[in-house]
Amino acid sequence: MFYRSDLSSVLAGSLTHGNEGFGYAFSAETGKRIGVGNGWSLTPQAQLAYSRVAFDSFADRFGAPVSLRDGDSLLGRAGLALNHQRTWNDGTGIVRSDVYGIANLRYEFLNGTTVDVAGTSFANAQDRLWGSIGGGGTYSWANGRYAIFGELSYNASLNNGSDNRNYKGTGGFRLTW
Repeated sequence: MFYRSDLSSVLAGSLTHGNEGFGYAFSAETGKRIGVGNGWSLTPQAQLAYSRVAFDSFADRFGAPVSLRDGDSLLGRAGLALNHQRTWNDGTGIVRSDVYGIANLRYEFLNGTTVDVAGTSFANAQDRLWGSIGGGGTYSWANGRYAIFGELSYNASLNNGSDNRNYKGTGGFRLTW
């Protein structure tokens, strides 16, 4: 992905205009669904994701050189999902329900982001080890033409969970034609 940014501050005003940047990411994921009967399954899974961002160095309005020294991440994830799927015909078409719960451990292998401003380094890094739990599901009807879906999750640092945590929720309606 290519970026073009205008950076400014309430206190300092415009810092740079039209600064160009570039970012990319790729990942590999594996998992194996293991049926345990009556629509239930367990899925152990693992993922490794690498991402990198960069931007052109510039001098701010005060002449201070600003450059990115380190902008990459290598994030590993290991998880286990418990899933229940059911399919039936309600007389008007096929209906499907898919409900799941998941637990994950995530680990950041690299050291975060570092930006140099006039020879002074500023670093930004999250805690390395995080845990998460979540759940969600999809309910579709009319042979899959309509579906509602949702997911909720709680993520927390395992080093300092009282200060580093977040909640996430998504949901929606899908119509296929």
